[in-house]
Amino acid sequence: MEAYRYGENTLLHSIGFNPYKLESILRNGILSKRKADELGVHLTKNYFGYNFDDKISMTRPIYSNVEDPTSILYTWVPKSISFIVENQDFLYDKSDAYYNHADEVFVEDIVPPSNFVGLIVPEKYQDYEIRDLPMIPIRSTSYHNIKGACDELINYLGTMNHEVDKEEYKELLRELHLTITELNIDRENQELKDDFLDIKMAINEFIASEVQIAFDTILNKEGTTLIDMVEFINDKTLALPFYGVGRTLTK
Repeated sequence: MEAYRYGENTLLHSIGFNPYKLESILRNGILSKRKADELGVHLTKNYFGYNFDDKISMTRPIYSNVEDPTSILYTWVPKSISFIVENQDFLYDKSDAYYNHADEVFVEDIVPPSNFVGLIVPEKYQDYEIRDLPMIPIRSTSYHNIKGACDELINYLGTMNHEVDKEEYKELLRELHLTITELNIDRENQELKDDFLDIKMAINEFIASEVQIAFDTILNKEGTTLIDMVEFINDKTLALPFYGVGRTLTK
């Protein structure tokens, strides 16, 4: 899969492997929390601190490198589905906002679908079955972020006529909430930290397995892969061209 040749103002936005986020963005654009609320689109942040309520975090890859471990291009793009964006106004003023990465810029409120020119689907993960991929923000420490991502996916699967085991889900959430509560009391407890990671992995396994079953059913096949899922969602929306991660290429 060829790499996209980045221009001076090419932007990228990475979303992980969540099919709800992929289809929502293809239909509605990349939205800030404020704009999503205004349009009635459900949006859960993956993590606190990267996207402000009225701004969207993106990367300007021409000023980055996949081998720079401090960059978004290194940290997120090789491990996520990413949108390639052109002709988009953006903000970069270190005197006006805090930037987490040297190659980070912000966009106010919305990147419309008309500005999407392609999708990056990392070659490394294209043939992974869905059940083997992260579907929730594993690194998040927020109960609300994790639950919100799960709820979005469960509701999305409902539109595909797939119902998850709600009792098992409630029990996993109960364990998650209990572990976070205990960890907030004793933040240096390594056993609790390990339990926290274990329960997040268990929740991801549950959700990813349900996503797998839903796409296997709708595509009438066994072992639906990441690229199968992305092609299905992309074909029924914008039919954008696909690109690999590659290295930092310029026009």
